[in-house]
Amino acid sequence: MTDNVIDSTSTPQRSARGLRLLTRALPLVALVVACSQPGYSTNIIVPNGNFTNAANNGSVGGGLLTTDGSSIIGSGPWSGTWDAVLGLLAPPLLTVSDNAGGGFANISGVAAVNVLGVVDNGGYFSQTLTGTAYLPNTIYTLSADVDPDSLLSASVLAADGVGIALTGAGGTTLASNIDGHLLTLSLLSGTDYRLVIQFLTGAVAPTGDIGIRLFDTPTALASATLLDSVTFRNVTLDASPIGGGGGAAPEPGAFAQTGLGLMTVSFLVLRFRKKKATVQ
Repeated sequence: MTDNVIDSTSTPQRSARGLRLLTRALPLVALVVACSQPGYSTNIIVPNGNFTNAANNGSVGGGLLTTDGSSIIGSGPWSGTWDAVLGLLAPPLLTVSDNAGGGFANISGVAAVNVLGVVDNGGYFSQTLTGTAYLPNTIYTLSADVDPDSLLSASVLAADGVGIALTGAGGTTLASNIDGHLLTLSLLSGTDYRLVIQFLTGAVAPTGDIGIRLFDTPTALASATLLDSVTFRNVTLDASPIGGGGGAAPEPGAFAQTGLGLMTVSFLVLRFRKKKATVQ
């Protein structure tokens, strides 16, 4: 004969056992959630990206000599490179300063002359992140505040040869805002913009360590439209795996998987309770 046997264990005892079961199941939930999380963007340190290191203070270029050149500024890490036009244009002045109002890098004295065709000078700041190579299948996001002393659009900025770039081996430009890699250009205040570019590597990563360039290098641009002074601030670089979300928030699938994990815990707890109240 089969009797109905009801578990006589007290409610507090059952609750305690349920809690122990829930505790055992938590690692399963953690595993499910961890496996569902997307790849997050990782900040890559840009040495003196905010230009507040006094050791990097200084100016290069400028003067009366109409010759090209390149030199480290102060003790680095930023270097300055300038172009002049022999007998016609002096090189622009490139300055890094950690002034009290916030660090900056400024290119000034960019000019143009029309002698059988418009010719311009120009310059750029650059540094190489030694030991930091490009990774395959990765999204690189380079950002900087750019102040051209006038209101403008992304097309005007590109047309004037002003912007930011990622470089590879030998200083080869891999991506910039003037070659189709512009992500956003947003006005912060006054004439200060946040410029963002993105570069996606393929299955084979570019050779060489990551390089960064901040430039004002017009090409055959009439002086009437020239941006003769540009200031850069707050340079940042992020990397995230392609298809990994590329942001700070989980994808919807992550929340779904989290819910699945919690449902698993609930199922196990209910199963425990039913096991204690069975028909034998």
